[in-house]
Amino acid sequence: MDQDSVNEKSKSNSGKVVAWIISLSLSLFALFVIGYKWDNVQRTHAAHTIFVKNSAQLEQVIANGDTIEFKAGNDPFLIPTGLFVQSLAFGTPSDVNITGYIWQKYPENFPKNFKKGIIFPEEVNSSDTTLREIYRCAGEENGKRYETIGWYFDVTVRQSFDYSFYPLNYLTVWLRLWSADFLNADRILIVPDFKAYAIPIGSTFGLDREIVHGEWEVDEVSFSYNNIPYDTDFGFFSEVKHQTYKELFFNVGIQRKFLNAFVVNLVPLWVVALLLFSRVITVSGEEGRASRFGLTQTV
Repeated sequence: MDQDSVNEKSKSNSGKVVAWIISLSLSLFALFVIGYKWDNVQRTHAAHTIFVKNSAQLEQVIANGDTIEFKAGNDPFLIPTGLFVQSLAFGTPSDVNITGYIWQKYPENFPKNFKKGIIFPEEVNSSDTTLREIYRCAGEENGKRYETIGWYFDVTVRQSFDYSFYPLNYLTVWLRLWSADFLNADRILIVPDFKAYAIPIGSTFGLDREIVHGEWEVDEVSFSYNNIPYDTDFGFFSEVKHQTYKELFFNVGIQRKFLNAFVVNLVPLWVVALLLFSRVITVSGEEGRASRFGLTQTV
């Protein structure tokens, strides 16, 4: 073998090494980008969300007194409210159907002329919404007498979700709650009924353990408040001002089951990529190597 042949073979081997280095570098960079995207998947909540996970945090929110319920001249009536969700299903990418039970505890000094009940302000297809009273009972809690009213609900709510991190989505589905007494809403504050749950934190409280998750799994359940401003008096003949109300949300944080999305969407692409890669590496300009794969030598 003359010197020219040796030099040519050396250059060929050097070129292969460079190609492998470039390929490995690009692969590592792609893995880094995927890892970065995965790590930065954001949880979607309403703006200015104030989470309350126990009675102590709730007391802090009430003590803050920064919304109209605390500025009407009288302390608001606190209405403990709880939910038990039995099903949660996406009808469309932005519509979620939620069913279960919701209850409220009304103190004995709750004005008789005030209306009792709940409104889901973000519901769609309201003709299909169910809010059916199931039970009523009276009892005492913390030295106070209450009347509890429980309803079965079936409601579809419309929310905006960010799917740009697919298949690593983390979404927060929420139920926004209003008092049914629209006229006296500034005198009523809906609060979480923490005493109705054994452990009001984590991924299971307030959910049926037999709930079917589908392609999602529950990560966290929580209550939160959002201070929401309104610039109308809704026609009640009052002076129009920017009024801010404190509204309660029941949140269910869910994340997509990565393995399901991986198998359905990415495995076929990887199989095709591997087949194409194996086809490329069988192409060779060396007659001996090409003959091993039953191919002719490339020019």
